[in-house]
Amino acid sequence: MPSTARTLPVLLPALLSLLLSVFVMPVQAAQRPAAAQAPAATRPAVAGPPMIARFPAPQMDDDPRAYYTQALIELAFSETPEQGPGHVVFATAPQERLRIEAELEKGTRLNVYLMPGTNAYDSRFLRVDVPADRGLLGLRVGVIRAEDQARFAELRTLDDLRQIRIGSVLGWHLTDILQHNSLTTNVVPVYEDLYRMLVRNRLDLISRGATEIVREQAEMHFAYSGTVIETGLLLRMPLAFYIYVSPTHPALHQRIQTGLHRAMTNGRFEAVFREWFGHDLDALKLDSRHIIDLSVPDPHLPTLMMDPSLRLPLRMPGAKAQTW
Repeated sequence: MPSTARTLPVLLPALLSLLLSVFVMPVQAAQRPAAAQAPAATRPAVAGPPMIARFPAPQMDDDPRAYYTQALIELAFSETPEQGPGHVVFATAPQERLRIEAELEKGTRLNVYLMPGTNAYDSRFLRVDVPADRGLLGLRVGVIRAEDQARFAELRTLDDLRQIRIGSVLGWHLTDILQHNSLTTNVVPVYEDLYRMLVRNRLDLISRGATEIVREQAEMHFAYSGTVIETGLLLRMPLAFYIYVSPTHPALHQRIQTGLHRAMTNGRFEAVFREWFGHDLDALKLDSRHIIDLSVPDPHLPTLMMDPSLRLPLRMPGAKAQTW
């Protein structure tokens, strides 16, 4: 037998091993770790149970507090996909502020709520540090009886305002502010009672934030047709809405805060804000209103130090921007 024929069986295994190493192994390697080699930021999130934000059910069909808060929390969830799914649930809960606060502390029926930034709330709850309304809660417009517009057009000073009976609700931070400024304040237990008292001439003004009043009045006007939005006066105070989270849900607080910070950076927060309130702010003509400034008891430093880029400046001639 020729020598080449005798050595061929010996060479075949080595040749086959070489071919496998050249052609097969690279294909297997290329197929195996594509996901593992990707940067951490592009890895798909690990599926898990959804994070649930529980908020009190809306008080009216177009309740800006409920639905705008829902939009912000859903925005924060969408900005943090690496933390898994998240949902907002409207929970059946008491509507009185003091009872809502008690439920929020427990964190079972409710775990998020939109409230004015105060030092007292900061000590009880976890505040998301983005002012949800950009400080517009501190720009107050009034609901009045239609026939009183000429009377309100003459108000120019805080002393003038002290001749007006202003309505507020038990537990509202506004109540403390009105009383702190020695204003005549009629306090009721439930929000709708303010309208009942207004049409019965038992108070003269319902003061509402600039992000609240247009939608609320559009709904309440059907039941209280003699009421209108006052056109010439603006009460200004250092006040802003924040999302507060139950102290029993720190992970939810951190996720909402992280998501809203990302949305502020990429412009989505501004887009949601304008979508919700741009038309209302145009209709209120805040720049053309006469301003009366109110002081607040126990000033809230985070609101006073709000990023100036978040505030909506008032460009009325002779009026300062929101410099608290």
